[in-house]
Amino acid sequence: MLDLPILLRLHRAWSTPDALAVRHWTAQLIAARERAELRAEELHLGRALTRVLVELEIGEAGQWQQDAPALATLFSLAAVRWRIDAADALSG
Repeated sequence: MLDLPILLRLHRAWSTPDALAVRHWTAQLIAARERAELRAEELHLGRALTRVLVELEIGEAGQWQQDAPALATLFSLAAVRWRIDAADALSG
């Protein structure tokens, strides 16, 4: 299971903040999806969460509207901005 270790790294990167690490781990997660259908689903969910977070006025989410966000990228951003610690975010 790759998602949880990368989610943890994304949470740390958003907390730091380290934009290069966020982009790196996002790319790693998307690249790890074995089939085109899984990559497409990952991107679809990431874009959907991007729209929600933009509506909730989480500013950093806006930069992902034109990019290829993984769901975990925006999920970890929301967790950090809402002060949800990494362990609780991983449980989610």
